[in-house]
Amino acid sequence: MVNNQDLHKVENIIEESKEVNEPSSEKEVKPIEKRENVPTPLLKRVFASFVDGVLMFFAVFGLYSLFRITPVAYNLRECQSGMREVSEVLKVEAGFGEKIIINKGEEGDSILHYDTDTDEYYIVKNIDFGDDTEARQNAYNDWKYLISKSDEYQDYSFRYHLHNYVITAILSGGIVELLFFVVFPLFNKSKASPGQLIFKIKLMSSRYHDSAQWYDLLTRFAFIFFIESAIPYFFLAELHAIIVPVVLLVICFLNKRRLGLHDLVTKTYYIDKDTYKSIDE
Repeated sequence: MVNNQDLHKVENIIEESKEVNEPSSEKEVKPIEKRENVPTPLLKRVFASFVDGVLMFFAVFGLYSLFRITPVAYNLRECQSGMREVSEVLKVEAGFGEKIIINKGEEGDSILHYDTDTDEYYIVKNIDFGDDTEARQNAYNDWKYLISKSDEYQDYSFRYHLHNYVITAILSGGIVELLFFVVFPLFNKSKASPGQLIFKIKLMSSRYHDSAQWYDLLTRFAFIFFIESAIPYFFLAELHAIIVPVVLLVICFLNKRRLGLHDLVTKTYYIDKDTYKSIDE
């Protein structure tokens, strides 16, 4: 005979089996794990570098134009004037130009020359060869040949390009790169240049896997300025703006972490800003 206690146990067992067999009405949702300090894709960094490049081009051009009208460019203007003067004298010698006798003060934008033998002032104008294109071409070739053999012209030309290099690469380029790669990054938490800040890129130090410090920025600036800018510009002039970025991009593809030469040397790398987490947290 079944007593009430046994009957109650059976009912409890049946209820427990129902709870086990019944499907849960609400599925358990697993939280999505947020990745920390995710490296920035190379393409994103290329776009950021392009933005920086465009901004830096206009900044360098503006500074260069400003320096050209200051006493800093006095030697540059002097060499440029000397080149023009020698060039015009050789133009007359080659038969590609002729002397036009004038009074002092009537030269306008032309270079005023003085002939010590005749005690006269003159300017140089190109000779009108009319339809005789062969004679014009021969005279022009003779003029260019005399220029290439003139020690005085070559001396002016060398000094002109040297002064132009100092104003363009050392002064204008150095100031702009200092602003973009040191000053501007020091005033934002991402330690990023303007282009990198737009694309939410943060500069990190691989020495301690945390945000780059001021000395990391100075080291990167020194390497970028001398090795990737000033020295290539001295040998390649304007071509360095094409050749250097291509070389740096090739170097990125040749290492697993897709880092540029200055990052490999100065031990820095990039992450997406939104994934940053300090090692102290």
